[in-house]
Amino acid sequence: MLIDVRSFVSQDPSHGVPVSLTKGALLELLEKNGVPPSFIEVYVNNNGACTGSPIYCTVYEKHPSAYQLYIKFSTAPSVNAAIYFRHDLQTRQTQLESRFQQLFPHITSNTLSPPRDPFVILSAIAAEYVSVMESERRRLDAMTCEQESKTGITAHYYDDSLRVRPSELPSRIKALHVCDAYLMFFIDAVNFQTSWVAFLQQQHRIVSDLRTKMLLDADANTSLSVQSISSQKVRVSLELSASLLHNILLQVRTLSRRIQIQISVVQNLIAQGDSRTNISIANDSKRIALDAKKDSVAMKTIAGLTMVFLPGTFTATLFSMVFFHVGEEPSPQLSVNSHWWLYVAVTIPLTGLVLAVWAGWLRWKSRAMPKDKELLSET
Repeated sequence: MLIDVRSFVSQDPSHGVPVSLTKGALLELLEKNGVPPSFIEVYVNNNGACTGSPIYCTVYEKHPSAYQLYIKFSTAPSVNAAIYFRHDLQTRQTQLESRFQQLFPHITSNTLSPPRDPFVILSAIAAEYVSVMESERRRLDAMTCEQESKTGITAHYYDDSLRVRPSELPSRIKALHVCDAYLMFFIDAVNFQTSWVAFLQQQHRIVSDLRTKMLLDADANTSLSVQSISSQKVRVSLELSASLLHNILLQVRTLSRRIQIQISVVQNLIAQGDSRTNISIANDSKRIALDAKKDSVAMKTIAGLTMVFLPGTFTATLFSMVFFHVGEEPSPQLSVNSHWWLYVAVTIPLTGLVLAVWAGWLRWKSRAMPKDKELLSET
């Protein structure tokens, strides 16, 4: 079993290293530090957990002898910690074993003496976590403002020089989704912090009632008065932390909505650019079609002129052949050579051969056209 136990064996957890312990050695270590073995289940849980329970030495006790809390913060970029809290209601001594990675790195154990409220240090930790959450919220707010400055679509005013070029818009989608992921993780962290502070408020009322009953049974009026003052300060501190976390959560959700708006804006700008490109391609195609139409008109004109001059050309060529002879002056006579049939015998088969080749070529092209259509549809 591999577990980081630096918080249980060193006053400076930064000098600790993960070590491998057997089950028996681990249980012995926990017993030496006064930590129940069940705390390990909470310690290794990355989803977060908060639970509290009274401790009875015997089943015949009227009041519990102690009260304990197990707290494990959900894994988040800004916060990761575990706390074991135990308050002895008889001796009024408080034990706190903690494992903080970002906050209070040198505090692993603390003992409060009576008549101080045992939740004083927990309320202080909650207040410090609120400060951490607020610092992270400001960082995410600056990140959101930076993303908004790239498009200029925002309620704030930014210089036009900060806007990205249209060609850089696709890369902004990735940056916006990364920012949205940070906000999602942070919202989960703030939600857990809010539930944790609410849990502390509930457990503080329970422990305060148990301590009051113990003091009333002992008739300790002076201690009861001091406890009321200390408990009131703790209640005010926890209420303030809860209010601040609630407002931080509202602001972070607003940041998330702003990022979603930016994602929609960038996608619309990209779509508009694609539409302009398609319109430009359509205009080019239109110009090509008009040019092709002009070429077609020119070809028809040439064909028409050819048809006009073809009969005359045929007639001139025919009478210029050696098969026809016109006598000389003063009495010209048209005479036809007896071999004129050679012209007909050669011209007609040759014309038929040319027409057959042309018809065969047209048939081959008509068979090849479906294949061309299939290739076009695939591309």
